[in-house]
Amino acid sequence: MFNKVLQFLPKRCILPLFWSACLWVFVIGCHPKEYKALAPQAYKKALQSDSNCVLIDVRTRLEYREGHLKGAINIPYSGPGYGHKVDSLDTNLQVFVYCATAHRSPMVVRSLRRRGFTHVFDLKGGYTAWRKKQLPYTR
Repeated sequence: MFNKVLQFLPKRCILPLFWSACLWVFVIGCHPKEYKALAPQAYKKALQSDSNCVLIDVRTRLEYREGHLKGAINIPYSGPGYGHKVDSLDTNLQVFVYCATAHRSPMVVRSLRRRGFTHVFDLKGGYTAWRKKQLPYTR
């Protein structure tokens, strides 16, 4: 059966398909490995264990003012200057990101990874999950 497939496909199609598969394997294998969505308790523990990190709240300024994690800097993902502010951060730092419900933060994680950050942690369930677990926050 395989021989029939090979006869059906023109020989000029096999090589591009092979190289496409190789490229796909390379891209999948080369992405930064340090992206984790952590449950609130694990996120809190990871934050406490690393003093050389940055905590980014990507929600709007209004959401941030209503309450946020202690030590978080507010860099709204949809706000002006997002790219400039993120580009000013040290890419070697561990970065902890969160939004309200973990809908915006995965986009931020992808953005950070494209910018060279390799150790990025997302809060699973976002700030809402954090509050449901009655973990500390500040206003």
